[in-house]
Amino acid sequence: MKRIYLTLLSSFILFSCGDDVETPDNTNTNTVDENAVATDLSEYELPLTIVTEKSWDQSGEEKTLKVEHEEADIIWSLTLGDRFNIIIEDWTGVDKNATEEVERKAETQQPLVFDYVSKDDELVVYSISTPDSEKKEFHFYKVIKGEGDQLFTVVSNPMNTYTKEEIDIMLKAANTLKVAEQTKKEDLES
Repeated sequence: MKRIYLTLLSSFILFSCGDDVETPDNTNTNTVDENAVATDLSEYELPLTIVTEKSWDQSGEEKTLKVEHEEADIIWSLTLGDRFNIIIEDWTGVDKNATEEVERKAETQQPLVFDYVSKDDELVVYSISTPDSEKKEFHFYKVIKGEGDQLFTVVSNPMNTYTKEEIDIMLKAANTLKVAEQTKKEDLES
């Protein structure tokens, strides 16, 4: 009986000692893990931040996010390697609905078949195919609302074709897009 008590007592002492390491409270939404890179796009006249996963090309060099934008234009192209290309447009002052925009596009591109993977007012993921083909290309259309009437659309480059897996990678990054002013306010509040 004494052995049982001694075993329990020693187990209790071992488990209660623990490390002096504090576990972080997950309230800091701006934490980026070691496999991700946060990019402030304000130096390109775009008041957004984006987080992308680190990736490497075949030679082992880390890919970096490339931003193309002409001064005073409302369109930005973000590329990361060969199979990641999203387009961001500034539609401040204009109301946009992702579902309506993709449905409008589908009407003008008949006889192509548009199938919806997911669909709501702020995000549509869809595939496009010809009526006689089972091969599909995938795309997405996302609306990001900022302060006041600030609004951005984020789309997969419509000039390229993508697999569902490639869209998922781009959409994961697109879902991290935040208006820079919102990010700064969150930093001050935390």
